[in-house]
Amino acid sequence: MKITLTKDGNTFYPYSQEDEEKASKLSNAIYVIDIKNSDMRTLKQNNAIHLWASQIAGLLNKNALYMTGVFGNKIEWSMNLVKEQIIKATMKQVFNKDSTTKLTKKEIDSLIDFVTQAFATKGIEIPPFPSRELWEDKNKKDKV
Repeated sequence: MKITLTKDGNTFYPYSQEDEEKASKLSNAIYVIDIKNSDMRTLKQNNAIHLWASQIAGLLNKNALYMTGVFGNKIEWSMNLVKEQIIKATMKQVFNKDSTTKLTKKEIDSLIDFVTQAFATKGIEIPPFPSRELWEDKNKKDKV
């Protein structure tokens, strides 16, 4: 069973209602959490990867830069296609890893740089990777 937890100080809490329900099914006992990668990405980073992939898909579709199917048909980009065909393909080539869950925070930064640079060599400027600072800047501009 997988339960997503949020850490506040030295206390862990279920992240969502679904996680709360999973936790309530556990017996009253002591549980050991084995974190295999202490430099793993956070849930917010995972969400940011999905948002970025969606933004890239939107940009590619807006500029009619579609994938080409086996029969020569145009395939519109989706978040999943960008993640599989661009992000994961780059990740496999550069880090020899097949899941974004296995990337360290440093590797995510490098992956972003590789993908951004690859698009730049084709003359395509993609959206910046979502960050808290960008979100706050956007909200400030929207209020003005």
